[in-house]
Amino acid sequence: SDCEDRLSEFVDYQKILNFYGYQRFGSKRPVTHLIGKALLRRDFKKAVELIVSFTSRYDSKENTEIREKLVDKSNYKKYLNQVPPQMDIERIVLQEMIDHDDAQKAIHAVPLNLRRFYVQAYQSYLFNQTLSAAFTDGEDLFAAQTGDVCYDLHGILGKFIKGLDQ
Repeated sequence: SDCEDRLSEFVDYQKILNFYGYQRFGSKRPVTHLIGKALLRRDFKKAVELIVSFTSRYDSKENTEIREKLVDKSNYKKYLNQVPPQMDIERIVLQEMIDHDDAQKAIHAVPLNLRRFYVQAYQSYLFNQTLSAAFTDGEDLFAAQTGDVCYDLHGILGKFIKGLDQ
C-alpha cells in the first residue's frame, strides 16, 4: 500500500516523527485531551462528566467501579465519600457540583494550571493527528518548505525562502 511504501522510505532514512507521548493524554485514563476539547467548546457539563466518570480499561477496577456510579449525576452526593483521596480533582469537581449544581463553577474550581493542561493536551492531540495525516499524505516533513516559519542560520525567525538557506 501507499502508506507501507512511505513507511519503508521512512525506515530507510531512520527519521523520527516527533509525536506527543501518551503521558500527555493520560496513561491509565486517556481523557485529558477530551476534557480540553470540551473546555474549548465551553461545554462545561461534558467536561465535568469526563472528569468524574470517563472510564478506561487501563484504570484500576476500584476507580472504574466508582466512575461508573458517577455517570448518574444523582449519585454525586451518595458516593463522594467513596471517591479515593488520590482522585483529588474528581473530589473537587464533585463537591462543587453538589454545592452549586453549576458545571462552569465546578470547572473553575479546578486549578488553572490543570485547566490549561487540558487545553494543551487537546492541542497536542490535534498536532499528532496533523502529523499523522501529513506523513500519510507524503508530505516532506524533514526539510523546510517555502513559507514555513523557522529560524535562519543567524537565529532570526522568519519565513523560509528556498535558495536563501545557504
